[in-house]
Amino acid sequence: MSPNSNDIFDETHANASPSPTMIEEKVASDIDKLEIGLQKVRAAIKEAKYTTNRTYQDPDFQPVGPIYWNANAFHRSYIEMEKRFKVFVYEEGESPLFHNGPCKSIYSTEGNFIHQMEVNDQFRTKNPNKAHVFFLPFSVTMMVHYLYQPELRSFDFIKHTVIDYIDVISSKYPFWNRSLAADHFMLSCHDWGPIASFSVPYLKENSIRVLCNANTSEEFQPRKDVSLPEINLQPGPTSTFIGGSSPSNRSILAFFA
Repeated sequence: MSPNSNDIFDETHANASPSPTMIEEKVASDIDKLEIGLQKVRAAIKEAKYTTNRTYQDPDFQPVGPIYWNANAFHRSYIEMEKRFKVFVYEEGESPLFHNGPCKSIYSTEGNFIHQMEVNDQFRTKNPNKAHVFFLPFSVTMMVHYLYQPELRSFDFIKHTVIDYIDVISSKYPFWNRSLAADHFMLSCHDWGPIASFSVPYLKENSIRVLCNANTSEEFQPRKDVSLPEINLQPGPTSTFIGGSSPSNRSILAFFA
């Protein structure tokens, strides 16, 4: 061997593509790191649950009222979420069906959430291995607007768009198949949000569906799905709060008709 053979060997291996085993070990290591972090969170929440004296202050938090099972545990959970929670937003897909949504009208919550996820650096991570959940940034409202053809009364265009998108991200990344969509979530304020999720079985049965149309009659599943308030933002500038009593003088948690 020449004196530089080891250098050649090291350089060759440094430029080689990682083996499937190496990739699996890396993923396992990343999952372990996430789980260790979550274990610390669970311990902190459990400790707060049995603590009468709070060691942290938050002027916006009032730990009173029957809404809380345990106010300290709820607050600790929220604090840990703000510190640690990370979302990976898939970059695949083009506007107007993806990464876009209505920010005014009765569907405004959908568009504003999608927009905030696009620009928010606090919760969004560009590294999918550091993400706790994965966001599917499609807008059912925009799909209905651009793809639905009333004269045909066919949902097929929307259905196939959702199927094709899941095919793309599940082929390009390992995360959908790794959890069978359990750590993925979609969001929709359109009435057809639940129907859109029926396009892919794992999307309906396993993923977290954040829906304004949170009706159990349309197979909303409280064990995993999340209800989202619907806000009808009117066109034009909004310079102040819409109105109503201060939170301390409200007796109803939420209502929409």
